[in-house]
Amino acid sequence: MKDISQENIAYLKLKNRVGKYFDDSDENNRKVKFLPYIGEKYFDANFKILVVGESHYNGKKENDNNRELTIDEFANSYLNIGNKDKNGYYYQFESFAQYPLDRKTSNRGWLGKRRTAEFVIGAENNSYKSDYVWDYLAFYNFYQRLVGGGSSCGKWYSKNKELFHKEAKEVLPIVIKKLKPDLIVIWENGRFREADLSCQNKNGREYFEGVEVFRINHPARSLIRDEFVSKWRQNGFLEKTRKFDSYENISTKLKDIENEIVKDGKVGFELVRGRCYLSFELYISKKDGKPVKSLNNFVCDIILNDEDYMVRFYTRNYSKEESVILLTKMQKKFIVCDEWGRCTLYKSSTLDENFMSELKGFLKSLVVYRKKIWDSQE
Repeated sequence: MKDISQENIAYLKLKNRVGKYFDDSDENNRKVKFLPYIGEKYFDANFKILVVGESHYNGKKENDNNRELTIDEFANSYLNIGNKDKNGYYYQFESFAQYPLDRKTSNRGWLGKRRTAEFVIGAENNSYKSDYVWDYLAFYNFYQRLVGGGSSCGKWYSKNKELFHKEAKEVLPIVIKKLKPDLIVIWENGRFREADLSCQNKNGREYFEGVEVFRINHPARSLIRDEFVSKWRQNGFLEKTRKFDSYENISTKLKDIENEIVKDGKVGFELVRGRCYLSFELYISKKDGKPVKSLNNFVCDIILNDEDYMVRFYTRNYSKEESVILLTKMQKKFIVCDEWGRCTLYKSSTLDENFMSELKGFLKSLVVYRKKIWDSQE
């Protein structure tokens, strides 16, 4: 039987989104060796940007046959939804860029993406607050093969550059045709210049396959230079990207909810606030009088999106049966319960007093029920 607790819902949603546009039944799609990452809101964006990097480097686990390598890289190294978290749990939130707001990094591979996000919306060293931009972007690596690792990269390039350039230039137009970007941003370096994309020049601007091209220095190696920042503004791109929804309104509302539900006392042992969600986890097991992580823990999510506010409940076992039984014992009704045991309790189109009253009432029920279990462990 499939272990449902091992399902990473956000990751599956990301892969399914890419698969929708790069179906293997299409012969041209099969030529794309490394599938692109596509942001959740990319196709809804008023200004679609495809970021093109150079290559994947050969590590211990990577291989040329892993078509999802780019997707895996985004999920694991940048937004951390592909791997288990530190406690061994998989992320369940639907939006790909539901990244916890307190995480910072100096990781080189991560910095390239973060600096690109900052550059695109004109943020200055705004850390994780710019990460949401990747919901609106797509990313694709130019070369169709791994490039080696460390000192071997130079040898690889000298030996194979003609073949690799030929393959890459034949496939990039396929990706562009599928993603239909309004602008292509290239992480420029010497190899890219040697590849020679044969861009057309119109009034001082470059075009490839009819799409405008904007080149910047590789952001993982250094800060994006001022000359590119200035040109980005002059060309009018900043005005367009600033229209991307920054989630600021949602973040403010979540903070208000957090303040409301914790002011009467701590409701749980762990609280995580992401871009569009609050998650409370209540430990129900303890050892030597101290709470311990358990797959039976109760979880309550408050999720905000463009359409409504939603509250749902589940246990870390991701068992539908167990979630329903617990809600019945707490005399709480639910709207629907999915196969992962996530029971939606109620939704609201507005953040009003009724919503807060329902939410606080449910959280109180959780704490009371949890106390009964704790008392039984004494």
